[in-house]
Amino acid sequence: MVEEKHSPEDAPKGAGSYRPNLPHHERLSNWEKRTQIINQGKSVKYDNLFISILPQSYWELSVVTKRGSGKASQRNEFKRKIKESFRLCKPRCRFPAAVAVTVLHKPDCLKVETLEKFLVSNINTLLK
Repeated sequence: MVEEKHSPEDAPKGAGSYRPNLPHHERLSNWEKRTQIINQGKSVKYDNLFISILPQSYWELSVVTKRGSGKASQRNEFKRKIKESFRLCKPRCRFPAAVAVTVLHKPDCLKVETLEKFLVSNINTLLK
């Protein structure tokens, strides 16, 4: 029999998952749309990450990690950190945007707080 997953003590009652996930409507899975963001948006590089930002009327995120950026567990960790920093930067930005992130190589020091500040500053300067 499969064990039931329990949420932490401080999680609200009835909450099935306590880890904040990226909502389905904010996930960008269309490869043509991702290519459009990379070609038409502002591109910046941050710690072996290639980030493209395109202003639009709603939020979207696409994350791609190359196999040369580490083992599968490390690549999944990079994706979780990128998604978390995207989630935290949304309330601090004035306008929504589509963000496409490509992890080219293993980042030296990928921290959620610094990536969040970097995203906020780039999105706000782009949309002035």
